[in-house]
This record gives sequence, C-alpha cells and structure tokens, in this order.
Amino acid sequence: MPTASSGRRSSGKRQAERCVFACTTSHNAPISCLAFARTGIRYDASRGWFSCDRTCAAHKAKYEIAQGKWDALKATEAAITKQAKSEVGIFSEYGVQETRDVFWSTFAGGKDFAKRQSMWDLLFAGLRMRKDEDMAAAALR
Repeated sequence: MPTASSGRRSSGKRQAERCVFACTTSHNAPISCLAFARTGIRYDASRGWFSCDRTCAAHKAKYEIAQGKWDALKATEAAITKQAKSEVGIFSEYGVQETRDVFWSTFAGGKDFAKRQSMWDLLFAGLRMRKDEDMAAAALR
C-alpha cells in the first residue's frame, strides 16, 4: 500500500540503485558504497513529513558519515582519472573516442527530447482544434 511519503522513498531507492551501479562499475571500496546506500535508505525511511525524531537523527548521522566516506572515495577516483586523462591527452585515440561518445550521447538525448516534444505538440494540437475547422485545416496547422 503506498504511503504519503512513497515518492520520497522511491527517489531514495533510485539514489541507492545509482550508488550500487557505481559500486559495481567502480573498483573503489564497494563496501563503503553499499554502506552509503543502506544508510541512505534507512534514513529516508525513518524521517517524517516535518520532523526528525531520535531514530531519524541517528540514521541521519550515520548517513552523513557514510556520505563523507563515499565522497572522499569518489574524489580520489576523480583525481586519479583526471591525472590519467592529462597524461593521455585530448588528441589521443582515447581522448577523441571519449569526445565522440559524449557528443553522440548528448545528440541522442536531444533527439529523444525532440521526439517527446513533438508527441506532446501533436496531442495538444488535437485538443485545440476548433469546431468550425475540418481535419485538413487542423493537419496543415
């Protein structure tokens, strides 16, 4: 049965899923990542609408500690990646391929957005059709 805070819990679940995915794709301490995900889920489940009781405060403190550890690991990984990319260079085979991948993923995202917007425009154009218009006039508009 859905609760009033189920939307908030689902966003916490998505965050945990992203974290678990990052754990499986990263070589850095998956235990810290899973601890961060678990504490985030516990904290999210224990907080109320407008208040945070003792249980919630305890979960929040554990969550913040785990988040600090996870952020430190991600910063270390980012520093190592930055160092590696600076040694390889932008015009290397790796740098050019990464740039292509970023370009085409951004292009695909824009194309998908345009498809969705066209669908909504078509839907609302049909709703805006006047009584005195025929289908041909609405289609030409």
